[in-house]
Amino acid sequence: ESIQVELIDRFGLLPQPAKNLVLISELRMQAQAIGVLKIQGDSKAARIDFAPDANINPGKLIELIQTQPKTYKLDGVTRLVFQFSEDSGQERILSIKTLLSQLANA
Repeated sequence: ESIQVELIDRFGLLPQPAKNLVLISELRMQAQAIGVLKIQGDSKAARIDFAPDANINPGKLIELIQTQPKTYKLDGVTRLVFQFSEDSGQERILSIKTLLSQLANA
C-alpha cells in the first residue's frame, strides 16, 4: 500500500494497468502465504497450482466444487481449475484474491 501511495504522490492518479500491477503484487503475496505455486489464467478461466503442503481449508475447497461444479473442478491432486464470470482484468484479480481468502486456513 505504501508503494501505491508513493506512486500516486509522484505521478498522480494511477492508470488501470498500474492499479492492476499493484493488485497482482498483493495477490502474489497472499498466494505465497498459503502455498500457491502458480496462478495462470485468461479471460475465461484460470487454474491455481497448490503446493502439496498448502495451508488451505480442504472442506471449503470441497464445498466450492460440490456447490458450483460448473465453475470449480479439481485437475489432479493439487490443481484447481475455475471459470470466470467477470469481464475486466481487475475484477478477475479481485475474484482470485477473494477465492484465496476463502480457501485460506484461518
